[in-house]
Amino acid sequence: MRRVGESQSVLGALGVSETDVHFIGLAMGISDGQLLLNLDLAFQALEPVVRPLQRVSDVYAPALEGGHQDHDVVHLIALCVSSLVPVTGAVWQFSLYNGRGLPGPLFRVMSPLKENGVETRSPIPWRDRVRYLKLCLGYPSQWRTWVGLFPFVFVKIALFGRYVLQKADISRLAQRPHPGSLLYERRGGGAWEEFRQVAARFMKALSSSE
Repeated sequence: MRRVGESQSVLGALGVSETDVHFIGLAMGISDGQLLLNLDLAFQALEPVVRPLQRVSDVYAPALEGGHQDHDVVHLIALCVSSLVPVTGAVWQFSLYNGRGLPGPLFRVMSPLKENGVETRSPIPWRDRVRYLKLCLGYPSQWRTWVGLFPFVFVKIALFGRYVLQKADISRLAQRPHPGSLLYERRGGGAWEEFRQVAARFMKALSSSE
């Protein structure tokens, strides 16, 4: 619950109301790293949140990049939102971290994969760079994670100063995010082939029910 409070505080600082924030994983009792095993449950819990919107303009989700297994599953769910409500724009993906071309536990932060297509870049004003970096420190319960992430996030935001988005493509779900072993595979977070098979079954069942 401590992380929930931290998230609400950070999102509130960005102008997001608490009533618009839904911790579906927590509500459904889904543990970290177990989203693929609870895909149907999570999507069913998302439905009453999304359907009242009637339509959405754009959807934003973590990239399909093989970094954390749950991130790839959230990417899948985001691509399936259009089965619940019309999406008038696009599903956009943003890189968090991945291990493309690196050994063992090493990873790159905020490094979009070329396999995910054309990059759309938007500059971040200096005042916002400082603000966003401060907000990264709003998760004291996650300090161990941020010890590894923050130096790289600092470089990306403070020095490069840009957002990078890529349009998500549902056909990519049948392809490995990148050649070689994925970071979550090396960390014991499951195998890509398992994700691919579950994703294919899920999308087939979803299309059959429409």
